[in-house]
Amino acid sequence: MLTDLFQIIEVDERSSTWTVKMWFFFHYTVPSALWDPADYNGTWNIKIPDNRFWKPQIFARERVKTIEVVTDPQTIISSGMVNALSSIATRMFTCIFDVTKFPFDEHLCIIRLEGWQFESFGYQLKIDSVKNEVPLNWQFLDLFYYTEHEQWELIAEESVIKEKMDEDKHIYISIEVKIRRRYFFYSVFLIYPNILLYIMTAFAFILPAESGEKVSFATTLLLAQIVNTGTMLTVFPRSSLRLPVLVYFSAISTLQLSFICFCAIIVVKVHFSQGTVGSNRFAKNVISSRFIPILGFKMYKKATITYQVSPPNLSQESTGTQSTEQENKQETESHPEIKSSEEFQATFDETQFIRIRFALVLDRFFMILHLVSMTAVTLWFLIDISY
Repeated sequence: MLTDLFQIIEVDERSSTWTVKMWFFFHYTVPSALWDPADYNGTWNIKIPDNRFWKPQIFARERVKTIEVVTDPQTIISSGMVNALSSIATRMFTCIFDVTKFPFDEHLCIIRLEGWQFESFGYQLKIDSVKNEVPLNWQFLDLFYYTEHEQWELIAEESVIKEKMDEDKHIYISIEVKIRRRYFFYSVFLIYPNILLYIMTAFAFILPAESGEKVSFATTLLLAQIVNTGTMLTVFPRSSLRLPVLVYFSAISTLQLSFICFCAIIVVKVHFSQGTVGSNRFAKNVISSRFIPILGFKMYKKATITYQVSPPNLSQESTGTQSTEQENKQETESHPEIKSSEEFQATFDETQFIRIRFALVLDRFFMILHLVSMTAVTLWFLIDISY
């Protein structure tokens, strides 16, 4: 038996099939077909109509359907060799695709060829021109006429033809083709947008609560992530056994964005509400805690605004004293809220200040929690998808 891979037509992970164009050549030798070319004017081969000589019945376990077959006439050679079956066939076969590492995945697709009732005729499938190995023979797949595929790269050093034996001691031919996905297209249109969208989730914590866009921005990111996840349904096979790492990453991103929306609503609610006596007391205890500096805030003290006007310079000469008092008077008139040239204190409403500060503390805490989890998830995704 000889075979040659011409082209990979299509690989469909969703239906777990792949379509290839291959050349198959089967021959055998019978003593009754021997002759001396000198006795027949140098004729050393003849072509006869199909099915005049016995033709082996070959079937593939993984074959789904035959799309096209071009068959040559049977040829008999003076040495007694009968070229019983020579065809270029385009066929669809099944293949188990493991898309866990998508789009950096590799797949081994196997075509197992067997002879139907070969033992009753005394025949066995063998490979021509092979290296003798123990226990069975094998050789690299012939790729002389192979045409490259735009989405899949053939790994030639791992694509072989082997003679194997099943549990019933029947010998069959195993054609093993190793293919690797060309990942650039999917990296640009799937991986990079997912990572960028995931990074943008951190900006939801930068928007201040009083801007009025905090909740709407987080909701928009969540909707974008849901739409992005929906597009993956058209790419991946609908299998629960081998989900891609990218799907897990997208699911985690959706959960985190839902959590961000929840956090944004809580922060805005706390910022604009007056609260109860109990909640205000709790908020005051939180912002007065000694652990608050960990989040980048100072411990709470009663909020005041101080306007300080510099006293006159006593070292000036008496001639300049009058002009200094005039300047202080003008500054007091330009700022009506200042009641004294020495110092003025205006106290904020303490409850409002506590609620605003507590909202900022909550926002900072949620942001740190999200950044830590986002970093961990991103590193896990990049490491797991690359190795």
